[in-house]
Amino acid sequence: MFFREAVRYDANPKDFIVKVFGGGNMFPGMGKKITCNPDSPRDEIHACTNVSCKNTAIVHSLAATYGFSVETHDTGGTGHRQVIFDIGSGHVWVRHSKLHESHQ
Repeated sequence: MFFREAVRYDANPKDFIVKVFGGGNMFPGMGKKITCNPDSPRDEIHACTNVSCKNTAIVHSLAATYGFSVETHDTGGTGHRQVIFDIGSGHVWVRHSKLHESHQ
C-alpha cells in the first residue's frame, strides 16, 4: 500500500530512508528453531514456521522488490523492543529487552 501511494505521488523509492525494527521471538522455547532467509523466494519465506523470522525476512524481501534500501535494522533475537521515533529529525532509538533462559 505504501509503495502504491508513493508511485501515485511520483515519489521514488530512493527518496525514502527505511529502518526496520522488531521480529523478536517472544516464545523461543516453543516450536522449531527454523530460520528464514530474506534472499529466498517469497513462497519459501511464507512456508517458514518461525513467525518472528518470517516477518523480518518478508519486510526485507518486499523492500528489495519495490526498490527500497534498508538503511538500518535491529531485528531478530528473543524478547521485545521499545522504539522511539522522532518524526522531526528521523532519529530512532531502540531498547531491546531480551528474554533470559528462565523465560524459555
